[in-house]
Amino acid sequence: MGESLDELNERLKQTTDGQALLLEITQRIAAGGSLGAMLPDIINATLRVLHADGIRVVLNSPSGLMTYASGPSAGKMVKFDSLISSLAQEHGPFQIADLAQADKALAPLKKVISGVVALPLTAQYRVLGVLWIAYDNPPHLGADDTTFLSIVAGQTAVAVANARAFDEARRGREHLAAILSSSADPILVVDEQESLVLLNPAAERALGVEASAAIGKPIGEVINAEPLVELLRGSAETEGLEWQNELGQTFSPRVSDVLNDQNERTSRVLVLRDITRYRNLRDNQTEFVSTVL
Repeated sequence: MGESLDELNERLKQTTDGQALLLEITQRIAAGGSLGAMLPDIINATLRVLHADGIRVVLNSPSGLMTYASGPSAGKMVKFDSLISSLAQEHGPFQIADLAQADKALAPLKKVISGVVALPLTAQYRVLGVLWIAYDNPPHLGADDTTFLSIVAGQTAVAVANARAFDEARRGREHLAAILSSSADPILVVDEQESLVLLNPAAERALGVEASAAIGKPIGEVINAEPLVELLRGSAETEGLEWQNELGQTFSPRVSDVLNDQNERTSRVLVLRDITRYRNLRDNQTEFVSTVL
């Protein structure tokens, strides 16, 4: 009776620890950040709760495998990363408490570790890598442990997918910012609330407005050019429209809407093409013709 009570207490403790860890992981993912900051926190907590001797996360990438590891046995696990990754990605999750009973595919591991658990990291129908755990002695893992580890693997996959999406979006923004900064044409972008979200350097010069002071504010408050404000609001047409700033430059405005996958407008872009030279040439020709006649 005493032993059964001890076992029950231990199981309750493990369940409580597991729930606390899942909450910790969820909060850590919600906080965001780079993979290098998130994954060590996740794998260290997992290692602690499951009393494993080593844990490794192996991620697929164009440049090769990226790895994150923790635990005293993590070093001797490294040479089996490719093998475990291939097996988990090909056959799905597997758990072997005693490698002495394993088939020949896992024979190389028998002299190094005694037990192994591996799960593919899958998000958005894509296998991003594998999480695997090693034990120096055969572990006693119950159904609760397996369920817990499956949830951890799912959360880890979400963290990896989110971090990669964020990094890809950041690179896209940096690339776009470089293009816009180097553009000689003034460019303005407003969102669906008609607040200014982008103003490139050429637009700052043409409008006499600093982006740092204007971004996030309603266009009517920061842009002192009513024809352009009306264009960005969608209440005017660009056909035949010309606008001249205080510097004497003449621009031909062009407006286009940015739509999402549901064909809903998310922003509006205004590009000002400098036609000062053509305007002056046209005016000179008109003046010459008038003089001749």
